[in-house]
Amino acid sequence: MERQRADSLCNEVINGKLNLEQLAESDEFMYFDEKYFHEPSDLKTIPVFDKVQIQLVTYRIYKHVKLVDNRYQFAVKQAKDLHIPNKAFVYYQRSFDEMNRKAAASRDSIRLELQMIMPLG
Repeated sequence: MERQRADSLCNEVINGKLNLEQLAESDEFMYFDEKYFHEPSDLKTIPVFDKVQIQLVTYRIYKHVKLVDNRYQFAVKQAKDLHIPNKAFVYYQRSFDEMNRKAAASRDSIRLELQMIMPLG
């Protein structure tokens, strides 16, 4: 049921009936296809529906990430706080952990940056 509702809301965004940022800020459950966790994707080739779903989940994640002393800090402890699937939460959490490990292990002092990859709108 949650996924059907999420799909319906994404279609409302695509059809201009609902604002993307309002939906991202809401408590409505959102998800995206797990294939994007494993396959590199060119944003230009991702279908609009999938892109909206990815933007919504990514916004919710990055809203709670800070860069402190060249390390990403993720302020949320569980997926239900963001109204996203646990698999998506864990995927992003592991990605931040891996980037922190690489930065810590780098002899060249990798400088991390925090920026929204896909701005809303």
